[in-house]
Amino acid sequence: MKKLILILILLLATGSSFAAWDNDKPADSDAWNDAAGFIRDNNDALEAAFGVDLVNAGVSTVFNVQNSPYNATGDGSTDDTTAIAAAEAAAVAAGGGIVFFPGGTYIISGTDAGAFRRGIQITGDNLIFMGVGESSVIKQSTTTGEPQFCFSTSSNTVPAKNLRFTRLKFQGNGLVDISSGTSSAFLFALFEGIEVDHCSFDNLRQQFYGATGTNTLSRRLWFHHNNAFGGSANVAATGIKCLFAKEMWITDNEFRKIARPLSIEIDSAAAYSITDVWFSRNLITEGTLTTYAGLGDTYAGCQVTANTAGNTLRNVNIVDNIFKDNAKGAGSTAYEILITGDQATETTEGILVRGNKFIGGTDLTAGIEMQNGHRCFIEGNIFQNPSNSSGQAIRIRQLTGSTSGSTNNIISNNIIYGANWNNAIQEDDIDAGTEFSNVFFNNHTDRDISFGNIATTKSFVFQRGTTENWVFTVGGQNNTTFMNGSGLGIGGGTAISKHISATVEWNPASLNNGASETKQITATGAAVGDSVTVGFPMEVSGTPQSGSWNISGRVSATNTVQVSITNHTGGTVNLDNETLRVDVWQH
Repeated sequence: MKKLILILILLLATGSSFAAWDNDKPADSDAWNDAAGFIRDNNDALEAAFGVDLVNAGVSTVFNVQNSPYNATGDGSTDDTTAIAAAEAAAVAAGGGIVFFPGGTYIISGTDAGAFRRGIQITGDNLIFMGVGESSVIKQSTTTGEPQFCFSTSSNTVPAKNLRFTRLKFQGNGLVDISSGTSSAFLFALFEGIEVDHCSFDNLRQQFYGATGTNTLSRRLWFHHNNAFGGSANVAATGIKCLFAKEMWITDNEFRKIARPLSIEIDSAAAYSITDVWFSRNLITEGTLTTYAGLGDTYAGCQVTANTAGNTLRNVNIVDNIFKDNAKGAGSTAYEILITGDQATETTEGILVRGNKFIGGTDLTAGIEMQNGHRCFIEGNIFQNPSNSSGQAIRIRQLTGSTSGSTNNIISNNIIYGANWNNAIQEDDIDAGTEFSNVFFNNHTDRDISFGNIATTKSFVFQRGTTENWVFTVGGQNNTTFMNGSGLGIGGGTAISKHISATVEWNPASLNNGASETKQITATGAAVGDSVTVGFPMEVSGTPQSGSWNISGRVSATNTVQVSITNHTGGTVNLDNETLRVDVWQH
């Protein structure tokens, strides 16, 4: 309301000069000068009326870490931890501002000896940490007591709010034992509103670590236009790891040589809910799994997991990313995208995986794996041939011991090509008997579709198959109705692979009771042993004859069907000339 009144006063004060107001005009335009002059001339009265500092309103104060009294050197050898912390404290005391890093390499060392050794501890809100790009380097110290985290907060109850890190380079030192410790640019125990953009990361175990305290939930992370490099020795374990977080936007980044670029996990007995996550337009490449504590033996380019009953994953969108040349490495399983839901309840739902492209890859267990998902969409993804023999392009399954299965998911319009995929799509029930009811529609592939060991699935398949014929399937491996390039199967019975039909005009002779006549008809493609059905009107002057007739057919030789007709009516009958039809079925 105060801003609206101020605008009205400015309009009245400057008169017609504001009629030509243009946001694109330079600051020295007449309109701007008139407005600034009015505020300056009437500053005291306006501030008294509205209770605001009109001269400095909205202007962030800049705290240059190299200026006095902070005096950071940025020379790549001097420890600048104290100087940077002093600049941060001054910005906090001012109610917010920009902590600015001119070009240089700023060494940060550990400042406490707790379980987590922290570099710069952020003590307030409304701060921007800004550099000038790749030349503004925040580097971990190479001395004893090096920080595990360059920037961090320590409170599990008070969230860090409104923080931004932009145009900085974070560089690890390689000394932290990444097989058992944590080396990260950021640690935020609890946050509400953090933006990390146009930064680069090198030789760190993690780029961003959000570890939320008990019964709390972090929210609003923007991580975009960053470049994360694991290092020449694949030093990075995870790019972004968040526990119990929602409202996250991770977009337009490059993750290179990182074992798990995105890991969002719920692992608590509390009924947490992760919602509203966008992971889009990222490049995930050359990732592989080395040995890291806490990662088990799984490589995953993008992992979203609810590990405990009652946890909820909802509205997670993995869209328009490129996964290229990633590999299993030292692990036993590897997924480009891994979604794991609660085993007991249907609380993992509404996950969208769309428009991603998968290129290459080595020893992949699956391109996309969804475990215990419900009402999710996997659509419009492109799978190119992996580098060697791999698993499934898409696998829908349930975890061992699960009671919820994977139900009501739609897998559609995906393009899957490459001889190195074992299957294009697999629906796999580890504990046979769990319900599956999914729709597989219009997926284009030159590989097979498999139902694993599922005996009672209710899933529906209608899509282009391996021979460019349409595939229709309802049921499961042992109870299936299907139509595909191999034929037609009903209820799990023997498939019908070919149907041949032929017709000929036939006018049988007058037949006494008990007499027979035969007729041969050419049916190209028929083979001895094929099943034959016969159709013939058996009419006299257009009137169907009552009584008993016996008509049968068999393939007597290649391409030839012999039909026999026998009169059992009790009298002599002279049948009309009619069309004889034979249908040959091959199994």
